[in-house]
Amino acid sequence: MSISGASNNSSSSSSSKAPAVFLACEHFTYVDAPHYLKCVICTDVMKLPVSLSCGHSFCAECCQKALDRKKECPYCRKEVTHAPHPNISLCQALDEQLVHCRFGPLRADCSYGGPVFGLDKQGCSHVHRRGEAPTHEKECPFGWVVCNLHDPQTDEKCKVLCRKNELAEHQRQCEYRMVACPNEGCDEQVCVCALERHKEVCLLESVKCPNEGCPEYYLRKATRGHQEACPFRVVLCAFHKYGCTEKGNVTAMEEHLKQGCNEHLLLLCSALEFQQHRAAQDRRVTCPKRKFKCIINNFEQLAKKQVIDVDLDSSWKLKIWPNGEDKRHKGYVSIRLFSREASATFKVEGPYTLRILNQFSQEKSIVKITEAISREWADSVRGWGFPAFAKVEEVLDPASGFVKDNKLIVEVEVVVQSVVEIVEYSEE
Repeated sequence: MSISGASNNSSSSSSSKAPAVFLACEHFTYVDAPHYLKCVICTDVMKLPVSLSCGHSFCAECCQKALDRKKECPYCRKEVTHAPHPNISLCQALDEQLVHCRFGPLRADCSYGGPVFGLDKQGCSHVHRRGEAPTHEKECPFGWVVCNLHDPQTDEKCKVLCRKNELAEHQRQCEYRMVACPNEGCDEQVCVCALERHKEVCLLESVKCPNEGCPEYYLRKATRGHQEACPFRVVLCAFHKYGCTEKGNVTAMEEHLKQGCNEHLLLLCSALEFQQHRAAQDRRVTCPKRKFKCIINNFEQLAKKQVIDVDLDSSWKLKIWPNGEDKRHKGYVSIRLFSREASATFKVEGPYTLRILNQFSQEKSIVKITEAISREWADSVRGWGFPAFAKVEEVLDPASGFVKDNKLIVEVEVVVQSVVEIVEYSEE
């Protein structure tokens, strides 16, 4: 007979020990105990007999309780002046009495003073002297033991109580017994209670394809290969990175690609246009800070021209009007900076500096800096600069130091902070 549930909350014990209720219990079922071995207080056979100075003997516990109430013998009422002492002769006499094995059938006169684990009637029928009880109970096949089989992964133990002679039968059925994984080729040994948990991760377990409509079964280790080839797997449209949101199984996607040519072509054109705009913006800010030193040779002869046009690089151009860009600024040198990148669809933002270098003393150079932190350069026709940069007579005066050896030096410094795309919309 197996008993479960009674010891689930108790600590695990050695398989060679009986349950704690039997070890703690001092009650024996005597075959025929004589009257003088019985306690007059509890009327049962004495347990740990002690004697008083008057000669009367009782159970140690019964005697102590009586003396706590009153210091007199519970039988003859004589005053007790000395503490009770163990009665060795009675202890020896008790050890010689015949008793039934405590792992025997439950008897009506047996009171263990603790929980009874539903003992059945098939118990030990052995009769022995009480002094031989420890030796017999250690070897008794009807003694109670804990199964103690365990799950090696969690170290959780079986706490079922059963008789020693039933232990082997219980362990053949115990949910903590070790069994081989039923999947062919798997050498894992797992306990029965963990078998389902093992199957959830076993690479040799046969699993059904999760794709809707696919009837295939395959080993878990072949999942990746099957999913890559399964015609029922859900895939995204090949043009999803261009904005198509369709998804479905492989067959459905093939049909979608056939019917959606026009939509996909429009998506590609839109993506290409966007990438071109991004590439143009990236080129504009690749080198945001530029410095130029423009040396104009034969300036005295070029000053007679209406405008001097200087290409700084592929992105920037400088224009100088030696005698003003219009009638209002006649008598002044006008200088403007042009961005080849600025157009009707883009505007460039950033500060810039224009400087006519004084070749005698740089501290006397004429410098013009944009007053605002940033400047929007969307005007690609007029450019950006100063129509009255410096007086012509001052620049041409040989003593001023701006023209030396018939050379004029203009320095340009520009910082591109951002390139903004301009989109115009007008409703018809």
